[in-house]
Amino acid sequence: MKSIMLVTGLLFGGGVLAAQVPNNIVDEGQLGKTHALAAGTQLAAPGYPGTYADSGDDVCIALGYTVKPDGTTGDFRFLKAWSSNRANAEKSDRYLDTFASAAANAVSQWRFEPREGAAGAVSTVATLTFRGGNANTPQLADRCRIADLAAHYTRLENGRIPLRRTIEGARDGAIMADIRRSEAFANNAFAGQ
Repeated sequence: MKSIMLVTGLLFGGGVLAAQVPNNIVDEGQLGKTHALAAGTQLAAPGYPGTYADSGDDVCIALGYTVKPDGTTGDFRFLKAWSSNRANAEKSDRYLDTFASAAANAVSQWRFEPREGAAGAVSTVATLTFRGGNANTPQLADRCRIADLAAHYTRLENGRIPLRRTIEGARDGAIMADIRRSEAFANNAFAGQ
């Protein structure tokens, strides 16, 4: 079975707007140094999108997000994705968008409290997985994990990673599945593994 890796990010007129690249960035798993999970909050996990339930595909999404000063999450960025079924991902632009929206819906429910000395918004990334049951991909999350988020954003900013889309924020506590479209996938967006 062929696999797909899509590297994605912020698209605007062919380049990343510097103002959209986060200033205060922490790597995945390092948010606990500046923030604690808000009392009574559990980390919601995304459900497998019903639209693709019959596919059985394994998918992972690296979702960039910002913890705002009030502890809510927003500014969701679809940074990287992988699917065990390249054909499904190539067939429909909505395929990975659907998984990214499910990821953003889950992360939008997360709430944090800043630790003493923490100030301002903090941007980080969450790697979320969707197990379809048919593929049984070992180390699925590792296929999307971003080890150095600041370096990843630098590569995005310098155009060394093909850019695709951003997921726009929440209204009334619900994520609007408003995903900006790019002109098309970059020719080199697919790197089979």
